[in-house]
Amino acid sequence: MATSNPHQSQSDDELAIRQVVHRWLDATKAGDYETVHQMLGHKSIKTTIEFYCGLEQQDAFRRYDAVLEACLRAGAAILARSTPREAAALLGAGERLLDEMRSHIDATDRRMHTETQVLLQAALDPGEIETAWKAGWELTSDEAVSLALSCLD
Repeated sequence: MATSNPHQSQSDDELAIRQVVHRWLDATKAGDYETVHQMLGHKSIKTTIEFYCGLEQQDAFRRYDAVLEACLRAGAAILARSTPREAAALLGAGERLLDEMRSHIDATDRRMHTETQVLLQAALDPGEIETAWKAGWELTSDEAVSLALSCLD
């Protein structure tokens, strides 16, 4: 059974405002259908759920990728002295995740990242860093985790 768009009769400006509100709520409270229902003025919460269900899964994947990227970066920091090629590969894998999330290293993690890069530059020549980084970029998330765990054994 097809459901009609609950916003069909609204102006483009009203729709744009509602979408901004929804995106903000999506970013901060995925699954909070009651808040979205109230903010968007749907007559029924059922309408809200029908149109916005599934956001929890997207949010869960984003959060998982963010945690995984931070773990790969931390792994690279730990491994930079002992296995610098693998550390550079983990940085490459982590940066691929950031790219996929259209994100960046936040200010609180920038220092550790910079220190790791300094250690890599002391241990490897620029070509070796680039080669390892590119190899890491090509790893799947599972492969990157396996690499990190194998180096920590």
